[in-house]
Amino acid sequence: IQQEYILMRWKERFFVDEADYQHHRDRSLLQSQESGSSHHGLTISGFYYICMSRVDGSIQGFYCDAFSCPYQKLEL
Repeated sequence: IQQEYILMRWKERFFVDEADYQHHRDRSLLQSQESGSSHHGLTISGFYYICMSRVDGSIQGFYCDAFSCPYQKLEL
């Protein structure tokens, strides 16, 4: 499996506020927020469990958070 895929665990570190981004284009990102914090009903307390294909570069995974249900699927 290691020859065909790369397995990863991703962690979000901050939120990007769309309204703030549009208003201040020279600012790249909001300050980092502590794990478990929320922003407009979103949470970053969980992790993305990711599988990347070495053959075609496709990425699939799930966002897993004990307090969020159902798990969110990610495909890139």
